Amino acid sequence: MASGINGGGPRVLSKGDLPSLMRALEEIGLPPGVSTAIEGASEKTLEPIVVMVALLWVAIRETREAPMILREPAPRSVLCGGLPSYTFDKHTRLGKQAIRQLLRESSVVRDCIADFVPEYKAIEVASMAAFYADAIALNHRITWTKSDALFALGRKTDMTKIGTPDPGVEAITNIVLANLDHLNEIRRRLREAPKSYNGLTGTVALRDEA
Repeated sequence: MASGINGGGPRVLSKGDLPSLMRALEEIGLPPGVSTAIEGASEKTLEPIVVMVALLWVAIRETREAPMILREPAPRSVLCGGLPSYTFDKHTRLGKQAIRQLLRESSVVRDCIADFVPEYKAIEVASMAAFYADAIALNHRITWTKSDALFALGRKTDMTKIGTPDPGVEAITNIVLANLDHLNEIRRRLREAPKSYNGLTGTVALRDEA
């Protein structure tokens, strides 16, 4: 609330002083270069989560450990009309279409999700699992003693807030990750298939598989 950043939803904050918040955090160890970057990114994105970078930095500093840069291979991807497949996540129309098609084509994914959530939740839950499969990945990131636990908590929070029970979080995210190649192939087909337009609506014919 101190930042005054509302994000993309309803305007619930009318006050806030982001520069003063950054100066206060600098007094307890936030490097000025980081605070300047946070202010700039916050102004451009209007996303409150950007400010969390400052809190993470302070939390890491309090452990008195030196964070490490972890380099990891990028998730498997294919080019879809010139764009990498991970471009088409749950925030895009094509990405949403691809998830629906994956549930139609893959009984393995469909049945796993059905073990934990009702059918009307399947698309939303699968979309979030796919987001964690390849949309949030970085080929290098800062890691510290609590980073894995923090990641697991964030994933659990995102999955459970849309109806996934605790036992289903790892099972569903793992099954979607295991079928990422199938999802990428669907994304490619959607992106590259000929489209027939009726007004502003494009329709793409896709195959259904048992």
